[in-house]
Amino acid sequence: TLNAHRKLKRDHMLVDGVPSTTEHLRGIYSTAGHETCVITDYLWALGHLLMATGDASMADEMEKICFNALPGAVTPDFKALQYFSGPNQVVAGPQTNHHPHGIGCAHISYRPNPATECCPGNVHRAMPAFAGRMWMQDGKGGAIAALYGPSQCIVGKGKHRVVIHEETDYPFDDRITFRFECRDPVSFPFQFRIPAWCKKPRVFINGNVWTKKLKSGSYVTMHRTFSDGDQVVVELPKTVRLTKGPEQGVAVEWGPVVLSLNIQTRKRIEADDRSSAEFPAWTMEPESAWNVGLVLAGNRIPRDWKLDVRRPTEDLWSGEHPPVKLTAIARKIPGWKLVRKKRLVLKWGDKTRVREGNIIFMPPLPDAKILAKAGKKSFPVELIPLGATRLRVTWFPIVRGED
Repeated sequence: TLNAHRKLKRDHMLVDGVPSTTEHLRGIYSTAGHETCVITDYLWALGHLLMATGDASMADEMEKICFNALPGAVTPDFKALQYFSGPNQVVAGPQTNHHPHGIGCAHISYRPNPATECCPGNVHRAMPAFAGRMWMQDGKGGAIAALYGPSQCIVGKGKHRVVIHEETDYPFDDRITFRFECRDPVSFPFQFRIPAWCKKPRVFINGNVWTKKLKSGSYVTMHRTFSDGDQVVVELPKTVRLTKGPEQGVAVEWGPVVLSLNIQTRKRIEADDRSSAEFPAWTMEPESAWNVGLVLAGNRIPRDWKLDVRRPTEDLWSGEHPPVKLTAIARKIPGWKLVRKKRLVLKWGDKTRVREGNIIFMPPLPDAKILAKAGKKSFPVELIPLGATRLRVTWFPIVRGED
């Protein structure tokens, strides 16, 4: 199982945490995507692998899915979802599916049922799969904070009963506070996770620095007699980093959060037989420029990029008030355009199908010839959490700047 998991990550893993799986494993390329069912079921599988192995990387993967791919595949009110979603998608309508399965259909549009019943019947299971693995036990009376989020856990019974309150705005805040509530002092091992992306973690016990060595990508065990009112604070500082992608592209990550281009979106309701006034079917088209490349010199973050982090609001995934916003520098790439067709002739086994209409596809990243004709004027663009976008560019082409 672990070997299969390793190969799945190596050959198919997309930047938002889910393998490239539009009914078949597809490999890694800029317009690759995944089913909403896979978002849920891969998360469920990782939860069992985490229980079986205790490997912190499984938890790192789980939170990446929940903070990126999952909210990016649904509307914020959870009344519409995509059959297929992915890192790069700048148009979502009735004939915009660029994936090989059902090409030219409504599979990537946001609808109560964009094509198949399994995704609407499965999407609600994703967050419970995450929440159900947030706290675990080690089989020896110890408690494990396996996945982070506001919550509480009860350990032991009677006079040995301890309530652990977890207070945090993670992943949009670096601090995770564990507050211990108990009648009498209780001795037990307490474990928490240092994600692999965090290189300079710090831990405090009642305001004092804990001096034990902290290893990134692992669970750390604290053996201690806990008293009522004790506080353990875990600090996990995040940095902006570049991730190499397919087709000489690049993605931008901040801790477990993937950042995508904030595309202004024009929305309209479409009538179909699987929607209603309460649960509408949406067509979404870009109103702002999406065909941009990031201006980069080398593999480091440019000094003129600016990160703005705010306290999260209740409309976390709407995109209106994102808790983090990165202002990067870009240039327009005029030759990078949507693919438009009026007619598709498809081979399906021994049958031929013809699809006609206003068919619009997301293109792959531009090749060197198109990049060479990029605009000369640089301008700022906003990158926000992928989960707060419906239309997005996440794999960016690179426009080379001066070193």
